[in-house]
Amino acid sequence: TNYATLLFALIWISLVSLYLRARGVRFDEDKITTSDYSVHVKNPPPDAYDPDEWRDFFSQFTTDGDQVTCVTVTLNNEELLRNTFYYRNFRGQLLRKIPADTDVDDEAATRAAIAKYTEENGSSYYIQSGCIGWVLRTLVVPPLNIFNMMLPADKLYDKMLQLKLKIKELQEKEYQVSKIFVTFETEEGQRTALSALQLGRFDIMSKNKKAVAPSCLFRRQLLHVVQPAEPNAVRWLDLDVPPQTILIRRFLTFLITIVLIAIATVCIFYARRGVGPFFSGILTTAFNSTIPQVIKILMWFEPQHTEGAFQTSLYLKITLFRWVLTAIVPQIITPHTSTLGSASSDLIPTIRGILVSECWLTPLLRLSDYMTNFNKHVIAPRAQNQEEMILWFQGTFYNLGERYTDLTKILFVVFFYSALCPFVFVFGFIILTVQYAVDRFSLFRLWGWNPVLGADLAQFSRKYMFLACLAAFAIVSSYIFAQFPYDNICDVENAPDGFAGNYTNVTFANGEPVYGGKPNEGDVTVSQGTAVAFCSQTRSGWTGWSFPATERVQGDGLTWFTDSQELITYVYGWTAVAVVAVIVVYLFGRSAVDLAKSIFTGVYQPEGDSQNIDFSCNMEIFGYVPQLKFGGHPFPYLCCDIDNIDQDLVGWNDASHSYDYYNLLFEIPHWSLGRKKTIDVNTRGVARIADYEGYAGVVAASKENFGDAPRGERKTPLYSIFKHYPTKWQVELAKQAREKKEQAL
Repeated sequence: TNYATLLFALIWISLVSLYLRARGVRFDEDKITTSDYSVHVKNPPPDAYDPDEWRDFFSQFTTDGDQVTCVTVTLNNEELLRNTFYYRNFRGQLLRKIPADTDVDDEAATRAAIAKYTEENGSSYYIQSGCIGWVLRTLVVPPLNIFNMMLPADKLYDKMLQLKLKIKELQEKEYQVSKIFVTFETEEGQRTALSALQLGRFDIMSKNKKAVAPSCLFRRQLLHVVQPAEPNAVRWLDLDVPPQTILIRRFLTFLITIVLIAIATVCIFYARRGVGPFFSGILTTAFNSTIPQVIKILMWFEPQHTEGAFQTSLYLKITLFRWVLTAIVPQIITPHTSTLGSASSDLIPTIRGILVSECWLTPLLRLSDYMTNFNKHVIAPRAQNQEEMILWFQGTFYNLGERYTDLTKILFVVFFYSALCPFVFVFGFIILTVQYAVDRFSLFRLWGWNPVLGADLAQFSRKYMFLACLAAFAIVSSYIFAQFPYDNICDVENAPDGFAGNYTNVTFANGEPVYGGKPNEGDVTVSQGTAVAFCSQTRSGWTGWSFPATERVQGDGLTWFTDSQELITYVYGWTAVAVVAVIVVYLFGRSAVDLAKSIFTGVYQPEGDSQNIDFSCNMEIFGYVPQLKFGGHPFPYLCCDIDNIDQDLVGWNDASHSYDYYNLLFEIPHWSLGRKKTIDVNTRGVARIADYEGYAGVVAASKENFGDAPRGERKTPLYSIFKHYPTKWQVELAKQAREKKEQAL
C-alpha cells in the first residue's frame, strides 16, 4: 500500500507541476505587469545620470508605434535615504506628542513645546496610569528605548538634531549611478532589447565588446541587461549591495539558523525524556511558531535585491528549521528499539503528539494574532492622537515564504513517516484543511498589505521542495522497511538448538537477579530454542554503502530479513535510486546545460505570447518609481521627484494626504531641489503634480527663501531620477484638456 502511495504521489505531483506551470504561463499572458515591458541594466556607467541618454539608446529597439515610456536612474545614496527615513520617523513620533503645527526647525519653539508637554503629562513619555500602564513603563518601554522605540519627547528631538546634521553632511556627497530601469511602450520593445543585449558569462567577465553589435554598446561599454522584478518587489535600499556581501550575509544567517536548530533539539530531547511526548509535541509546535520570528529578525541583516529573493531565502531557512525539528529530530533522539513501541517516549506516540498539536495549536496561535491584538487593544487606546492610533490598527504583515513552509512541513512529515505509521495521512489531511481555512480567514480579516512577488517563490517551492518531499518519501520508506522489526536481534547461520525450557536463579551480568524483588525472582522461561545474536539494524551498523537499503546490508552470517521483506526492500531500495536519479536529472540536468550554455551565450527566452497591449493603456500597472516600504507604515515613502510624471505611475494613493507628505525629499530639503514648500492637499484631480493650480505659487515661495543655502546647480543629482515620456496620444489629450480649461475660464 505504501509503495502504491509513493507511485501515486509521484504521478500526482508531476501532473500538478505540469498543470501549474501551464497555468503560470497562461496567467502571465492574462495578467500583464510592468516587468513584461521593462529591462534592468545592472552595470551602468557610474556617471550616466541623464535619463534622456538612456531613452535615446534604448529607442533603437523600438519600432513604429513604440517608444521608451519611462526611465529610472537609481543612485547609491542608501545611507542618505535610510537616515532621512529615521528622521521622518522620529519627527512623526514627536509631532504626535506636541502640537502638530510646531516648527521643528525652530529649536527654541520645539523645546518649549516639549517642556509644556512634560509639565502637563508628568513625564516626557506619557503612559496612562493603572496596572497596564505600570507594566508598560517598567517592563516594556525601557527595552524598546534601546532600539529607539517609544522614546520620550526630549530624546526624540535630540535624535532628530543629530540626524539632521548627519543628513546635511550626506547631502553634500557625490553619488554615482547604481542601476537603470527602462520601460517600453510595448512588450515587443522589451523582448527585442533583451534578445539583442543578451550576453554569456564569459563575455560579461571579459568585457568582450564583440559579443554584440556596435550599436548595442552604451558609451562603448557592454551592458548587462535582464528582465526586472515587479516595481513593488524591488528592494530599493539594497540595490547597490554587491553579490559577495549578500552571499556572506546569507551564509552567516544560515549558520545561526543551524545553531537555533541545535538549541531547539536539545530542549525537545530533555522535554520528551522528562514530561513525555505530548508536551514535547507542544514544545515542537511552539518552536515552529516562535523561532521563525527570530529568523525574520536575522533577515534584517541579509540584504537582497528583490523581495522574491528575500522571501526565498527566508523560506529556505524556516523550512530547514521546521523540517529538521518536526520530522528528523524525533527519529534521531529516539532509540532504535523504541521505534515501534507504545510507550510515551517511543517514536510513534511522539509523532502522534506533534501532529495533534499541529491540528489545534498552530491554527490557534495564528488566529490569536497576539501581537496585532496587543497593538490594537493595549497600545492604540493609549495613543496621543488619531493618527498615532490608526497606525496601530494596521493588518498583520505576513511573509509568503513562511506560509509556504507550514504547508511543505506537513507534507514532509507525512511522507517521512508514512511507511512507519500510515495514520499520518489522515492527520495531514486534517491539518492542511484547517490551515487552508485559517489562512483564508486571515487573508481577509487579519493580514495586511504584502508586496507583489511574482511566481518565483511558488516555482521554487514546486520545483525543489515538493521534489525533496518525494525523495524523502522514497528514501526513508526504503530504510524503514529495511530496519524492521527494530529489535536488533538477528538469526544466526547453523545456530544451535535446544535452549527451550525453564531456568532458575538467572542473573544479569552485574549479578542482579532477573525480576529482582518479585515472587518469580530469578525464574526465566525460554519458549524458542534456536539461538539468536545481537546485531545492529540501524544504518550506522550496516556494512558497506547503505544506499540503496536492500538485503545486502545485513552483513555476513547475521540476518533479520524475512522472505517478503527481502522482496519489498529490493523493490523499494532501487525505486528510491530511480526516484533520486530522475529528480537530480530534472533539477540539475537542464540547469547544468543552461549554465554551460550561459558561459558562452545568452539564454533569454520570452515566455508566452505578446498581448499587444500598450503600457500606457493598462491602468492597472505602474512604473519603477523609487520608494521605500517599512513595516508599521501604511504607505511607502517616495525618494525621487515626481512633479512631472503621471501620478498613476506611482502605484498607490492616500486620499487623506498628498504625495509630498510621503516624499523623503522634503524632510530636509536641499537647495538643489526644485522646491522646498510642500503641497498639503491631495493632487489626484490632475494628471501631474505640476498641473495642480497652486503649483506655481508653491515653487515661487520655495525659491524666495531657501535659508542661507548656496545658489547654483549641483553637478550630480542627489536623489534617484524617474522620468516619464508620455505617448503622442497622451500629449494630445493633455493639450485638449488644457484648451477646454482655458475656454471654461
